[in-house]
Amino acid sequence: MSSNSPPKKKWRQSCLSFAAVTAVDKPASYSDGAHSASSHFSQFNAVLLALDGNCMFSALSDQLSALCIADASAYQLRHDIVQYLRQHEEIVLNVNFQMEHKMTFEDYLTYMSQDGVWADGIVLEVVVKMFNRPVCVHESDGNIIKLSAPSLSTNAKPITLGFISASGTGTVNHYISLRTRDDEPLNKDRGEFGIADDDHSSCSKTQTTAESVVVTKSSDIGDYMSNTVPLQEDLKLDLLQKCWEPPDTYNFKFDATGKRVFHHPWLEQYKPWLAYSKSQKGAVCRYCVLFPQPVSRGLQEAFIVKPFTNYKDFHDSARSHANCEWHKASHEAATNFINTVTGKLLPISQQVNVHEAAAIAAN
Repeated sequence: MSSNSPPKKKWRQSCLSFAAVTAVDKPASYSDGAHSASSHFSQFNAVLLALDGNCMFSALSDQLSALCIADASAYQLRHDIVQYLRQHEEIVLNVNFQMEHKMTFEDYLTYMSQDGVWADGIVLEVVVKMFNRPVCVHESDGNIIKLSAPSLSTNAKPITLGFISASGTGTVNHYISLRTRDDEPLNKDRGEFGIADDDHSSCSKTQTTAESVVVTKSSDIGDYMSNTVPLQEDLKLDLLQKCWEPPDTYNFKFDATGKRVFHHPWLEQYKPWLAYSKSQKGAVCRYCVLFPQPVSRGLQEAFIVKPFTNYKDFHDSARSHANCEWHKASHEAATNFINTVTGKLLPISQQVNVHEAAAIAAN
């Protein structure tokens, strides 16, 4: 969502500058969700946003609202930032897009304009210029990265983001918004992801001492591949029934490792088990990911523990997977789970009680 990596010094700057500051006392290692935000960014009110590939834009949206700079959705921000960069190509004058991104400048603009595409250091460069504000990124390992420009006032309150690294966690890299303690409370009159509602005054300030953290789980089923932590039933049901699906306009060529790419109609053709993971950049089986089966012999590979990306043989491989014993067992487990949690099938313990009651009545 967003995972993406924060900007590093390797990014070329024009009139912008990065300053990496290492914290004296680094916090404990990152664990998960709200605990991570509270332990690493305790001096802030942290807003954790959806792991949907738009996290940097969502965090920027929240910051701009808190600083009374602008009220714009993540979607609008993405559009405006791309358009600003298109009109101010001098910001990236010395970036070799072919070498660094394997695409032209125009291809980059088209790619970055797509919903769910992870933002990068170039986006933060544009934000500094576009809103005439410094940007400060607090990393979960204690480092602080500052982006500024010579023309900016040193007294200007920075746009402050947090970056939770996926290193060693089995999750994805993620940006969050870090509000100062004198900003408005995050749990009052605010939308689903901590963004101010349209009729709410985003510039009102209220002293708050309570720590507020909004946590939203990823809907990309690939983020749960080889997951060892039991998932909550409501999350598992959501992933089974409505996990993230690429829009019709999604450009799969940017995910491909070879000449052949995934085709959107395949999702309908192999529905309901087939899913596409943006984080894994390939096809996965939602049943086998959420209800993994024990391995008595053989080796579980594509669709199950890693994404399928060999699209030349996709149809043969998809049919073979659908007929394998692992898939059949996972499919049965998923069906029983859905029937149980939706009330169509009683849990085993209750089924036993019902059978016992029926036997007693019969005698």
